[in-house]
Amino acid sequence: MRTYVKLLKLGVFTLNDAVAVHGGSRNSAVFAVRFLLNNRLVESVKKNLYVCNDIENKLPVADKFKIGSSIAKDAYISHYSALEFHGFVYDYEDQWDFEDEDQEDGNQIDLDFYDGDRTDFQDGEHQNGDQNNTLKSTIYVSSSSKVKPFNYKGISYKPVALKHNEGVMTYNKRLGTRVTNIERTVLDCLKDIDKAGGIEEFLACLCSISFLDSDKLIEYLEMYNIQFLYQKAGYILEKFKFKLPPSFYELCHERMSKSSRYLTNKCKGSMLYIADWKLLVSKDLIFYMDHGCDLC
Repeated sequence: MRTYVKLLKLGVFTLNDAVAVHGGSRNSAVFAVRFLLNNRLVESVKKNLYVCNDIENKLPVADKFKIGSSIAKDAYISHYSALEFHGFVYDYEDQWDFEDEDQEDGNQIDLDFYDGDRTDFQDGEHQNGDQNNTLKSTIYVSSSSKVKPFNYKGISYKPVALKHNEGVMTYNKRLGTRVTNIERTVLDCLKDIDKAGGIEEFLACLCSISFLDSDKLIEYLEMYNIQFLYQKAGYILEKFKFKLPPSFYELCHERMSKSSRYLTNKCKGSMLYIADWKLLVSKDLIFYMDHGCDLC
């Protein structure tokens, strides 16, 4: 049991970790891990990755974020999964529970922002809730190591090939979960909007963020050095009225793409040209950016 107690401090471990804990003897470590597996004190997550279970309930002591950040030595949680870790993912289900209670009390719910009947609107929001749940069952894990995607306990772990470690923090000091900080997360999502649940989902999450450090944003923008990322970040953060210094937006203007671009590659409906940022943006998205945070 001494081996179990030591491994419990790691939460998630590889066979090499077990060897180190067991004094360097591989045979003894293999025997010990096999014993723990047979007694359900340890579970296999995937090949050469294990998680400890608690003694009473035989359930994993590590959550999906810790497991994800343990799939490689340099692995860390990123994109939408990092937004979820930091608590910025909007819960559609909670919204409708609250509004249904208001309706039962006889209070009038303002639907002036929606051109249609309430049934259609609810169906649309429930679809967003379904997407929200699907995203929560996916963990994006960035790493420079080559790792295959895998599933464990209903969670799909999807590796993202990234070489940068700037802005990666270790949270939960006891077990140690590596996650991008919020500034790096915002830029990663803008860079790879498909890994943020799409532009609408990302904007809904952005409504929950009250502060961004301009120095960190500039550091990560310079790290990527992508003209279009300067363009998107400048426009969206300005649109959301983040209190960033004028020098930040000036830098984005200086380094953004000189050509006009669509904000996303999945543009629908009527478009407006934002001359200041040389971006074509759908009117629906502009409406949401102007009013969406008031609806969350």
